[in-house]
Amino acid sequence: MTRHPTGTDRGSALLIVLVLIVLATTATVTIATRGEDVTRTTALAGARERAFAAAEAGLETARHRLRLDPLWTGGRETIDGCEVTIGIERSSPGTWLAHSTAALPGSAVIGPGVCARVDATLAATVSLPRVVAWSVPGRTPSPAAHRPADEGAGVTATPGR
Repeated sequence: MTRHPTGTDRGSALLIVLVLIVLATTATVTIATRGEDVTRTTALAGARERAFAAAEAGLETARHRLRLDPLWTGGRETIDGCEVTIGIERSSPGTWLAHSTAALPGSAVIGPGVCARVDATLAATVSLPRVVAWSVPGRTPSPAAHRPADEGAGVTATPGR
């Protein structure tokens, strides 16, 4: 026995197909959007780390420049694609306050540019100025805070101002 569509059955297959297409499209858009968010978040985290590393490298540049010229007042460097600005203030004879700010230009993936800043108190020695204390403004270092490798236990991390 063959069933013939009645007036209420007509178009129900089309309606089911349209609903399935809408669901498939919604799922695809959701997955694509989340994928873009993960990509952007990962790229932004990498950019922040890169800017922070460049700011730390700026402090190392300051230490080497101050060893050669104790009257050096700072300057600009390009480090790993970041524009690094280094400022030096004399706090007392043989002691400097160094500020290193790194700016990484923005992109289509990470959005606006990323900046990082590291501050340090440096003390004169017979060779390379020693890092007495360092801080990252706006962050409180953890008990196992990162320290410049060559300074060992003589460095104390201080909270940001």
